[in-house]
Amino acid sequence: MNDVVDQAGAPTAQQSAQDMINTYWTHRAHAYHENQTASERAPYDIALWTREFGRHLPTAPQRVIDVGCGPGFVSHICASLGHDVTGIDASPGMLAEARAEADQHAAEGRPCPSFMRGNAMSVSLGDAVADVVTSRYLLWTLLDPVQALREWLRILRPGGLLICADGNHFPEGIGAELTVDSEGGPDEFTRVYNPLLQRQLPLALEQSTDAYVRAFEEAGAVDIQIHPVDGVKEIDERCGLPAGHQHVQYYMITARKPG
Repeated sequence: MNDVVDQAGAPTAQQSAQDMINTYWTHRAHAYHENQTASERAPYDIALWTREFGRHLPTAPQRVIDVGCGPGFVSHICASLGHDVTGIDASPGMLAEARAEADQHAAEGRPCPSFMRGNAMSVSLGDAVADVVTSRYLLWTLLDPVQALREWLRILRPGGLLICADGNHFPEGIGAELTVDSEGGPDEFTRVYNPLLQRQLPLALEQSTDAYVRAFEEAGAVDIQIHPVDGVKEIDERCGLPAGHQHVQYYMITARKPG
């Protein structure tokens, strides 16, 4: 990952915050991946997001960069749909989970992505190398989502497509009662995403999609569209929600690089 430093060579406050975020998601990686692949709700979530990404992806094969891929949930979906996929994440723990699943898929003769470590706000790829850039549940936790979107547009070919799944995760703020299954303890999320960090995340507490649209516009994207995702509430009702969590309306946000 490309460190940001001040003139004296010390990490900036932004980098310190990013290190906290990366460490949290490494601690969270195994439980997060297990929930996505082996929980009661996993098959419903996989089917729902396969439908949603399949609906918006162009005809395969496309060169897809899945930014902030975590344990590879979307990367594996896109590969299963016939695309050439590279997942990028800043968390070593998340990448370990993603690569382990890729190894399993490869042993079974199934298509699988490749993975690399990287910073969503400074992608270590050349210009115009991708047909599609995807992300899921990433924009809300970025310290500079506009800079990230500019980078994603940079690596897209002219006319290339952004497909970002996100939502208004905490419209009423992050409650102290929210707990997670993490190596850092059930309160690690609220300790890391404390009020100070929340103020540094432009999209974390948004109550509508307006701020997302503004970020895409400021980054230079065109043909920006918001597509509500149906079916999540039914899965939540069938499988239940973890302590302190609430139902969230998710959206697929699509946009293009000017051609």
